[in-house]
Amino acid sequence: MHLKGVLVEDQKKDTILSAGNLSVNITDWFFLKDKIELKYLGLQDAYIHLQRSDSVWMHQFLIDYFSPPGNKIESQKQNKIDLAIKKVDLKNILIKQDDGWYGQNMMLYLGALNVSPKEVDFNNNRIELASIFIDRPHFAIKGYKGNKPYQKKVVQSGTQENQIHRSSNGIGINGRFLPIKFLW
Repeated sequence: MHLKGVLVEDQKKDTILSAGNLSVNITDWFFLKDKIELKYLGLQDAYIHLQRSDSVWMHQFLIDYFSPPGNKIESQKQNKIDLAIKKVDLKNILIKQDDGWYGQNMMLYLGALNVSPKEVDFNNNRIELASIFIDRPHFAIKGYKGNKPYQKKVVQSGTQENQIHRSSNGIGINGRFLPIKFLW
């Protein structure tokens, strides 16, 4: 399959994906096999924009649409996919993530990324690469005050004198903060 001029928008008509070319080569009769072989995945001149200003990502409707119905834990156990990927070829890719909820924006640009996996096992979270080539990578991150309301978390253990407090300053025990950072 080769698509030119791909555009995916969220429900507010903001761009999620804009791509000049999207190519996929998959095994014949993949729907009748236990193991799907993705021979080639190519993406060229692409802009991917992930964003949110509250606790829900703007692309969540897509995740919900393609998720299996019913009990998600049971569905995940039953629907494990055996997928073999042979080659990934990305050219001129810009990925932006604007997270107004936590207050963090990230940007990744890749002039090119070519990956030839040796083994891909999503069921065991294992990927072994035969080769990888990256051209002109750029990464930037910016932090700011997000929209998520600050909530002081109190975990009590035993009596009142053994209180543990978590905040953006670290972890506090009985009012004394230690410089330990948590991301949540």
